[in-house]
Amino acid sequence: PQTMFRGIKKVLPGHYLLVENGYLRESKYWDFDTVDCAEEGFKEASRRIEELLGDAVTKRLMSDVPLGVFLSGGLDSSAVVGLMNNAAGDDAINTFTVSYRDGFSEESYARTIADKFKTNHHISYLEAEDFFCSLKTMVAFAEEPIVEPAAIALYHISKLAREKAIVLLSGEGCDEVFAGYHLYKYMSKIDLFHRHLPGVIKELIKSFNGCLPRDKYRKFADWLASPLEVRYQGTSCYLTPSLKKNIYTRDFLSEKSTYLDDVFSQHFNRVRHKDILSQMLYVDTKTWLVDDLLLKADKMTMAASIELRVPFLDYRLVEAAAALPPHYKINKGEGKYIFKKIAEPWLPREIVYRKKMGFPVPTENWFKGEIFSEAETVLRVFKDSPFVNYATIQNMLVQHKRGVEDHSRFISSPVLPPILLVSQLEERKPVSKSL
Repeated sequence: PQTMFRGIKKVLPGHYLLVENGYLRESKYWDFDTVDCAEEGFKEASRRIEELLGDAVTKRLMSDVPLGVFLSGGLDSSAVVGLMNNAAGDDAINTFTVSYRDGFSEESYARTIADKFKTNHHISYLEAEDFFCSLKTMVAFAEEPIVEPAAIALYHISKLAREKAIVLLSGEGCDEVFAGYHLYKYMSKIDLFHRHLPGVIKELIKSFNGCLPRDKYRKFADWLASPLEVRYQGTSCYLTPSLKKNIYTRDFLSEKSTYLDDVFSQHFNRVRHKDILSQMLYVDTKTWLVDDLLLKADKMTMAASIELRVPFLDYRLVEAAAALPPHYKINKGEGKYIFKKIAEPWLPREIVYRKKMGFPVPTENWFKGEIFSEAETVLRVFKDSPFVNYATIQNMLVQHKRGVEDHSRFISSPVLPPILLVSQLEERKPVSKSL
């Protein structure tokens, strides 16, 4: 519930505030932690999910202003376009895609869907310089360090969309509802190893972790040695204990609060009776989804005066999906299994079963070339920092430029936002006084 502004808090998801006789009370009105697994066959469950999804899209088409869809070309947004097309009848749908001229994009997939459903398709091209120049603007709208490369792309496509539509639908939430992230199946496999590893082996892994040559090896070693509730803190939590020891100073880590660990522990405790996949989906819905994906989507679309609607997060659909057995969601390594089977009859197979890309932004290439020097300059602010090991950051930049390891996520996400946010607040003096 905390924000960057003193005296201002967020209402928790699924809660409401009641002000009565001068007193304020926050109460929970909805959750899905008590939803039990439904005993129904795959065909029956598929039919029920398809009906709910169709109705969720139809309900979100109620509007007195022009509508559109953010179309990435992935399964989720393509399904929204297909369902919206059925409900819209003969009216052509406006679809909007962000692309990049260096070939790193989903433009061809988006065009496939746009051609199939005969939409009015619009493309916004984002350049490396546009990306870097937009950082301060984007942080000013976000008002907190939630910066992701995808947020900037979303801001630019929202500005384009505003010329044609005021209400837009998107596919946010599908991965958290139907288990679309690859990390879910990896974590499930890691959990099997963790449960059978002797304690002495886990301690050895922790002891020798720092000797491993690459970050991704140290990350997996940390995961192997830790139980699920410690290991899994959302799909975005890639800074494991070993990586943090390398990046942050010892004094800084010694002052670390247990707040984040306590929050995740509380969420896991509510669903400890459920299977591992259901636990991860619940935790992601309560944290990563609301504090990252939806925050990013809401802030960036509102910055362009766009209203965003997310049919996959219709509460009826969330509850129905939570009641599905785990093998309906991940089957033989295939994520979103039931949803893909539902979409097969009305979407091209190359869309349904294409490799997942999320909301791609070519930061790996950009930070090697066009904006490497800009990133290096900004990161020099940590040269005398009591919090961060500057030598580690320099090494990461060198490794990234040489192609030894992709550190673009670290360069763009957890380091830049605080710097840029502080610079924004310094420019907005009335706001900075409230901190």
